[in-house]
Amino acid sequence: MCAAWATIHRCTLIQHTRINVAFQASIFIREHTFKEKLYENLRGVVSRYALMLIAKEKARVGKCGCTMRRTHGLPCSCQIGRMATIPFTAVDQHWRRLTSTSAPDESQPVLGLSIATELEVIAKMFEEANVPRRQAIKERLREFAYPDQTSMCPPPNKLPTRGRPNEPKCSSRRIPSSWENVDAIAGSKQASNSSAPQGKGCKTRSVKRKSIPLKQSAPKKRSKRIASNTAKLPPQHLKGKVYSANYIHEVPEFLREYVIDIQNVEDDGNCGYRCTSSLMGKGEQNWRQI
Repeated sequence: MCAAWATIHRCTLIQHTRINVAFQASIFIREHTFKEKLYENLRGVVSRYALMLIAKEKARVGKCGCTMRRTHGLPCSCQIGRMATIPFTAVDQHWRRLTSTSAPDESQPVLGLSIATELEVIAKMFEEANVPRRQAIKERLREFAYPDQTSMCPPPNKLPTRGRPNEPKCSSRRIPSSWENVDAIAGSKQASNSSAPQGKGCKTRSVKRKSIPLKQSAPKKRSKRIASNTAKLPPQHLKGKVYSANYIHEVPEFLREYVIDIQNVEDDGNCGYRCTSSLMGKGEQNWRQI
């Protein structure tokens, strides 16, 4: 029984936390959909779910049966069409309660709810701060005092945002290299020589040059290697040699005559150190000394 009560208590606490989170979201979150003048008196003081129902009722097309007003205590579509701004009193008290504690009696003065102490601390902080700090405090206070306004201002001049700006002084062309300048000068000289006027009595004869096609060399045929499963045998002058490990067929033929001995070291990732240690005469097992 005690375990069941503990589980029920834990579930109740989770639900209470979710309800408080929803209340805080309704107070502080300002969605873009509800920034119209129609919801000016309801932002931050009415549940977000109620605002969603009002927006859905506003977008509804068809005959209004005033069902929303009778069942939910919210303005229906016919009332919304006649309102420029929905008054705070048009929403039922159920949607205006954004706290999980007991609602205080509005006829009695509220005790313990005052910001006089906080305002004194803020005023003292403002007097002791420097100029940048004062500007920051003032901007934060303006956000609370005037939530519908902003400190941002438009630019003094409308800036062109389309197309590339015209900058005749700056060119995107690269600087030509020295050999390009030489080719350009040589080309201009040849053009001037060909276009120069010739003297009287001088006849020019155009010579037609025959283009001789170059001989295309036949593509080299790659020799096909015949794969064989049998390993190549060592040459005749290596048949008398005896190695520690018979891996001479793995060595290229032009290097086999220089091979003195072959040892097969352990393949544990340190084979290079093992080979070096063995060739230095320290033995394969002393590879850690390398």
